[in-house]
Amino acid sequence: MRYGGKVGENFAYRIYGTGNDWLPTVDASGAENYDMWSITQGGMRLDWAASQKDAVTFDGQGYTGRIRDVQANFIPTSAVPVQVDSSGVVKGGHLLGRWKHSFSDRSNLDVLGYCDWTDRFSSALTENRETCDVEVQHRYSFTPRHALTWGGSILTTAETWNETFTNRFVPSYQRETTYSAFLQYDVALAPDKLRLIAGSKFEHSPYTGFEYQPQVRAVWTPYKQQTLWAAISRAVRTPDRLDEDILDRDMQINPSPPPPEFLLLTGNTNVDSEVLYAFEVGYRYEWRQKFSVDATAFYNLYNGLIGASAPGSPIVNPSPFFFDIPVNVINGQGGQTHGLELFLKYTPVRRWTVSAGVTELRGVSSAGTLFPAITNNPDHEVNIQSKLDLTLFVNFDASYYYNDAILHLLPPLNRLDVGLSTKPMRGFTFSVWGKNLEQDRHKEAIPQLFLGGDIRRSVIFKMIWESSEGSGKAAP
Repeated sequence: MRYGGKVGENFAYRIYGTGNDWLPTVDASGAENYDMWSITQGGMRLDWAASQKDAVTFDGQGYTGRIRDVQANFIPTSAVPVQVDSSGVVKGGHLLGRWKHSFSDRSNLDVLGYCDWTDRFSSALTENRETCDVEVQHRYSFTPRHALTWGGSILTTAETWNETFTNRFVPSYQRETTYSAFLQYDVALAPDKLRLIAGSKFEHSPYTGFEYQPQVRAVWTPYKQQTLWAAISRAVRTPDRLDEDILDRDMQINPSPPPPEFLLLTGNTNVDSEVLYAFEVGYRYEWRQKFSVDATAFYNLYNGLIGASAPGSPIVNPSPFFFDIPVNVINGQGGQTHGLELFLKYTPVRRWTVSAGVTELRGVSSAGTLFPAITNNPDHEVNIQSKLDLTLFVNFDASYYYNDAILHLLPPLNRLDVGLSTKPMRGFTFSVWGKNLEQDRHKEAIPQLFLGGDIRRSVIFKMIWESSEGSGKAAP
């Protein structure tokens, strides 16, 4: 539900609320799992045109919900992992303020402040997190062909985790602050034909200190309907608490006989950032706003991927009696990914649009990598979308998704969704969707922290109400 309007000519507001409930997944026999969840959220946005040169935005949101799932926990006195029904509450929200100021046609300033809080309470995992961010960006055009954009930000976050036998962070509470700045220069080498964009982000991380991430991008438009572009960039993934402060018992090596032995993953404060060198080329062609094609080829080279060391000497815990086999987080070797992305869009008639996307992904990673360049990813992905306006007030949409199998982990995915929506009266939209129509249930994801189930075929009913000022045309 959404309601909005104006007060005078310079002030606009919007209030909204949503509620969602997700049914549980099912196991191989069709029985329901203990993993349903629900969430309700609401918020508001205010926009104020303070003057011809100043615009102010305020945005706030809050949410609350319940989640239940099943987690495999280890305890030192059990020969097998214990299945824990994890039921809990999630809640949080954010506040955002933004000020845009135009000094002139050649110079403008953008200042943003943001704070977010997140609370997760459950019988298996508890997280409390607060995050605040301040960003400043300024753009100045020296001439119609030369422009400089620069800015910076300060991001601080504080987090608290609970401690269990299975996993914990040391220390359980920590605050981190990251400082960053960026600089980008945009030059039109040939007006409306050739652009060159070069710049870099500079960052000081509490884990690795100074980092830099440069990029160079060129865009060539030989004709109005055609665009070619190429880019080279360097990026990093800095370590976090999962890499430096974690103590995680990942698996039980000998379920029986006692004493049990656990594989203990231990963080390492000497881990360096992972480094990515990305190379991209792309092409776009558009014909009379009826047909367009976008194609991209990419090659990514990774260095210093974070992985795990060889097992160390056993650690004896006398009471209760069990063994930990430690492995440390380390920087390993590298990896690479390469592939192609293709997207086509066609509007044969005014009321019907068809689009299709294809992704081909290949690559390799070194053994023992915790976050490999490529692992649980399908080689082939295809999606097809159809949007048809049957009448002015009735729409028929269909979507098809295909992912090929991930060896030993997931079977191929064939998913078909079909939906019908109507606007019977001003401001109201009613829709019904059939989801996963190809089969009665299927797997879509690989279980990680929580045990996973199958996604069922389902029917979804949806109603949207917007105020008359925010809604489009509707039936009389």
